Amino acid sequence: MSHLVGYVVALALVLVLALVGYYLVRSRTLTPETVLGKFGIKPEPQSQAQPAEAPPVQVPPGTCPFCGTPKDPVTGACACTVPASATPIATAAAISGPRLVVLTGENAGRAVPVREGGIVLGRDASCDLALVTDPAVSRRHALIAPSDGGFRITDEGSSNGTFVNGQRVTEAALVPGDEVTVGHTKLRFEA
Repeated sequence: MSHLVGYVVALALVLVLALVGYYLVRSRTLTPETVLGKFGIKPEPQSQAQPAEAPPVQVPPGTCPFCGTPKDPVTGACACTVPASATPIATAAAISGPRLVVLTGENAGRAVPVREGGIVLGRDASCDLALVTDPAVSRRHALIAPSDGGFRITDEGSSNGTFVNGQRVTEAALVPGDEVTVGHTKLRFEA
């Protein structure tokens, strides 16, 4: 029985010392400098090591500084050059006939022709007018298609609705000059 009491007392002493040590370390009163100072050792202050700056790399003329491949002598292009888009963004002046002109958002100024089969507006990249960065646009938001000699817009079950001239619609006729809003993007119908 006396051995058991001895173990319990030793365990309690170890726990008390651990708690005191934890407190001293957490309160920053026990640091390596203070412990060494108690033994008469004064550590020398060390400067913070700074990484050495790499010397500038000399790139031979006619070589790309980014990918290291030779540049084309005529175009100046190299392996990391991104080619110009094969399908340039059309502007309103470049398209004749019925079209949607984007008024706000990342596609502002872009014009999209309304084809015979209609066009789909939505956030999905496969849509005719893909508004991928507008979080308020549904994947397949609305359809604009020819109808009875004119054009109609039909909401495709979007979460936030389709608006024509500020009025929420499920289906409506479009006339030139109408302002269509899907999500945070405003468009103008022109014919």
